[in-house]
Amino acid sequence: MINRFSSSGCSLTPCYDNPSAITHYTFEAVCGKYRDNTSHVRAAGLAHELKNPLTTVKGFIQLLEPELIKMGKQQQAEILIEEIDRATQLINTFLDVHKPNASKKPFLLHKIVKNIPAIFEGEAKIRGIALTETCEQEDIMVAGHSDQIKQVLINLIKNALDAIEASGPRNNGLVHLRMYRNQAEAFISVEDNGPGIQVQQLNALFLPFYTTKQTGTGIGLTICKNIIEDHGGRIGVESTPGKGTTFTLSLPLHTKES
Repeated sequence: MINRFSSSGCSLTPCYDNPSAITHYTFEAVCGKYRDNTSHVRAAGLAHELKNPLTTVKGFIQLLEPELIKMGKQQQAEILIEEIDRATQLINTFLDVHKPNASKKPFLLHKIVKNIPAIFEGEAKIRGIALTETCEQEDIMVAGHSDQIKQVLINLIKNALDAIEASGPRNNGLVHLRMYRNQAEAFISVEDNGPGIQVQQLNALFLPFYTTKQTGTGIGLTICKNIIEDHGGRIGVESTPGKGTTFTLSLPLHTKES
């Protein structure tokens, strides 16, 4: 069993603490804190143009929603609209980089965790992978930006699905999402039965631009790490080559005194 917790040595530059600030993490972490006007304007223009097709897609989904409800796909329709709204919010956050920092707000963690499997239902089914979740308690409250935590989980689930698929044809692929707590922290683990991670790769896992995927960018886990640490938490990984990998997030519990 190989166990690693991310160290502060490979932290990214802290970024704007706005709701849904995953785009800020990408922009600041990858590009640094430069403010080259031409590049910034081009990036902002591209981000603005991305909102147009998102609005069109959302409109068509809303038109199709009654038919989807008749087919028993109401939850999927709601998730599609929710994800489009989230993408739009990410773009708005990127375009408003100079907005004052927003404060972290308390939220129930299980509302995010229970929604994740539905997001990947179609993709997991196509890949022949079972995706399950367990929430041992539903009153776990943390403070922060729920969209950012959701983005971290989406990234980890996507990585787990990719890893299992890359291990070759099989019919027993499994990704399990688990939420639990102790007296001071909330924990979310993402466990897969993929090929596992070699120790040489594990040591570089959270470094910017490190990737083992042919089409990977190498910034996903770095962004995840920065988001979790910005929430006062940690991200760790345990892996056994040939058996699978488990990523575990820890976040401080929100209390009336905190």
